[in-house]
Amino acid sequence: MYLEKMTDTELLNLRDEVTQEMRARARSKLEETAEYYIGIFGSEQGMEQLAECLFQDIAQKVYPGKWAGLVSHINKISG
Repeated sequence: MYLEKMTDTELLNLRDEVTQEMRARARSKLEETAEYYIGIFGSEQGMEQLAECLFQDIAQKVYPGKWAGLVSHINKISG
């Protein structure tokens, strides 16, 4: 199927499908990473180590507001 021949609606539907698939793949990779941490450190400490890596290392470099901004977002969505 050639993109230039697709209608706007078809393009939007394709974009949505691609986004859903990419989100599913990202979630799968995250679950694999969590299982890896849990396998090394056990359930509680594994999740804590994963969170420390996510907040202190990764979010500190890429998230607006650094790790504190991500913590704020987590608090907001947790109810």
